[in-house]
Parts: sequence; structure tokens; C-alpha cells
Amino acid sequence: MAAPEAVSFPVFGDLHLGYDSEAWENAAGALRDAISLGPDFLLYTGDLINLSPEHWGLFRRLQTINPGLSLRASRGNADAAAGDDKVWLREIGHPLRSVLDVGHVRVLVLGGVSDDHELPLGPGAGEWLRANAAARPDAVVVVLSHAPLKNTTFWSCDNAESGCLASQLDPTNPPYHLYLLQSAEIAEALAESPNVALFVSGHVHNDHRLRCDHGYGPSCVRDGVVHMVTANLGGWRDTGVDRQEYRWFDITQTAIRARVRDFVGAVWIDELEETYPLRPR
Repeated sequence: MAAPEAVSFPVFGDLHLGYDSEAWENAAGALRDAISLGPDFLLYTGDLINLSPEHWGLFRRLQTINPGLSLRASRGNADAAAGDDKVWLREIGHPLRSVLDVGHVRVLVLGGVSDDHELPLGPGAGEWLRANAAARPDAVVVVLSHAPLKNTTFWSCDNAESGCLASQLDPTNPPYHLYLLQSAEIAEALAESPNVALFVSGHVHNDHRLRCDHGYGPSCVRDGVVHMVTANLGGWRDTGVDRQEYRWFDITQTAIRARVRDFVGAVWIDELEETYPLRPR
């Protein structure tokens, strides 16, 4: 159940619909479970589909489960490989940068990355964030991004010279960074926007329990903003981590409650629940 006077919503990590039948089953199972809890809206961190334009039909099919709740999604690199900005607008129903207001919560979709591994947001992302946060000073602002900011959460580090991501890849395939190219610009905008409370992302396919070799885990607080990365719905394939989970948030005027939901067992993972007071605004 939601906290009193809370705005509540799930955040689904990388779906990769079209990868295999399990990707569809995980996405549909997670959505059905979340809807049963009575959310106010739905958020997706991106990589909705798996690289091919033919996979958009799977996301359209997924939304037939949705009873009409508003949704926002951040375009991932796998989505960008399957179509340009016009395709995104047609398939998702909102532009790359988008605003959603529900009660005392304002969601800012920061933009979509391209299909390369530099993870750029395009020009003006920081100013757009500042302006749209400032436009509702009374709101608790949630920023949705495909990828995390540098040096905040799991694998958001410079990992080419370490055992982090490098340890998971063929030595002949140098690892690339998994954080936003404009991390410094966005971090500055967050610090200067006192009503921004939460920055939520995906992309790294992390588990909700692990820390990388640099010590970054699934969450942290930077300049008063809670950063949380959301695991992909199918766990880490071929690594022995096989968990089907998504994040859930209850946001009041004073605090953020973050939980992790096992949608196969339809149970909360109680030991992963976290509560953060909002910074003064």
C-alpha cells in the first residue's frame, strides 16, 4: 500500500523486448504486478526494445495491459538503433524531453541517448532541467534518465582500467563508459535545483544488491539528490544472477520511500527498502 498522501509509481528497467520470449514474459509480468498495486503512473528507463524496428510492436502489445495510466520513458541506445526522434514520438507518444505532473510530483524525462556508447543527451539538457524544475517550485521533482551520472551508482565509474566492467568482457573488447556524456552539466543543474529529489536510471543491467569494484552500489545521495539505478527485469543473464525485480517509489511532501518488488513471487524485498527525507526547497 502507498504511504499516506503519497504519489506512487513503478520504475521498470531495461526491457529489451524482442531479445527472446523471456524478455516479453518478464515485461508483461512486471507490468501486471505493478498495476495490481494501484500506481499513479508508469516509468521506463529505456531500452524498451532490442535494436530492431520490428520490435516496436511488442511494446505496443505490452501497453494493451495498461489500463490507461500515463507513462513516461527515456529513450535508450537500443531504442535509438530502432528509429529516430519521429519514430520515438509515434511509438511512445511523447518527445524525448517530456514533463509529467501528478499531484505534488513532477517527472522530467531528461532526454534520449543515441545509439552509440557515448550516451549523449543533446544540447541544452542542463538548462532544460533547470527551467522545468524551477517552473514548479512547489513540486517534488523526479528526473528520469536512461543512464546514470558519472560516479554515482553501479558501474557509473571509469571502468576501462579496472576490474569493473572490464572483468565481464572479452579482453579484446575494451569496455566503454556507462554514464551520461554530459554528467558534469547535469550534476550542476541538479545541485542548483533544490526541488529535485530523485534521479532514476537504468542501462547498466545491475542487480539491486551489488557494488562494483569502485564501491558504487544501487543508490547514493549527491548534493541532496537521491540517485537510484534500476535493474533490468531479467537479472544478469549468464552470470548466475537471475532475479525478476523492479523498483517502486512512494513520494510524499517530506520523503521518498524506495522499494524493490519481486514480481514473480509478488512480494516486496523488505531488506532493500530505503527511505530518504527530502532536502529543503
